[in-house]
Amino acid sequence: MEVQGGAPDPADARKAQSSAQVQMQEEEEEEEEEEEEEEEEERTRRRAERRRAKKRRQKQRKKERAEDASEGGPVVSP
Repeated sequence: MEVQGGAPDPADARKAQSSAQVQMQEEEEEEEEEEEEEEEEERTRRRAERRRAKKRRQKQRKKERAEDASEGGPVVSP
């Protein structure tokens, strides 16, 4: 809306600025949410890798104990 004389209404300018600020804030919040999701996915991936590594170590120790027992060596309890 224009005031008399063809000048833009200051209220319209404030609304446009406020709208731009809201849009920027929403975009920033969306980016932050995406980053948080990516971080959570990375933590989940690392936890899964640690679990797999732990299972591999347990399996290897079990295999070594079985080999030691078959050779007549001392059996070490876990």
